[in-house]
Amino acid sequence: MSGITNFRPSGGAAYQPLEYTATKSATATCPTGKTGAPVTRTATKTSFLSQEEADGLAYQAALAEATAALVCTVVPAAAPVTYSATKDYTAVCGTDKPGVGASVTRTGTASSTQHQADADTKAWQSAKALAVAALVCTIPWGRTLTGPSDSYDGVELTSSGAQMFRYDPLSSGDSLPCSMDISVGGTPVANVVFLGRYVGKSFSFEHAGQTYTSTFINGTVTF
Repeated sequence: MSGITNFRPSGGAAYQPLEYTATKSATATCPTGKTGAPVTRTATKTSFLSQEEADGLAYQAALAEATAALVCTVVPAAAPVTYSATKDYTAVCGTDKPGVGASVTRTGTASSTQHQADADTKAWQSAKALAVAALVCTIPWGRTLTGPSDSYDGVELTSSGAQMFRYDPLSSGDSLPCSMDISVGGTPVANVVFLGRYVGKSFSFEHAGQTYTSTFINGTVTF
């Protein structure tokens, strides 16, 4: 029996193997995303090798029993939070639209599942869109040309009828000649020859009871 250390003499003549005994408790708990009461179980195990092995066997057996007895249920997803907002916006002539006229205030509402700031922004954008759409501004033009033919200040109008072309005259700047065709609903109705100083400046054009606004360009404007 040389080399065997876990034997002990019994009665002075025979040898019996040493027994290592351990009793351990283990607690099993539900994983993340599930809920349930923790379960604790106790187990006793024996080893003929070492106390460490007996401890480990006892713990693993206790954990297996506890896990088997564990009852877990899935945690339901939380209902999304809805953020609401109500905002006012006042549209002003000269800022939101060119010209002069009475300001208009409108109220917008919105909701968001992201955060309050998102709801606030959407409500403000809604209010602004409603206010600007309702805003009526009149541009006090400095000059009016009347069709079918009229010219002044380096601007010459040729049109199919008695259309009104309004703009603010300029007395200095680029003198390069430019030409702008005006179409309404796909139909050409007027041509304006003008000096380059007016490029990018605003004008209004009245046709068939409707007033359109745009800026001078060397090309075609379609309403």
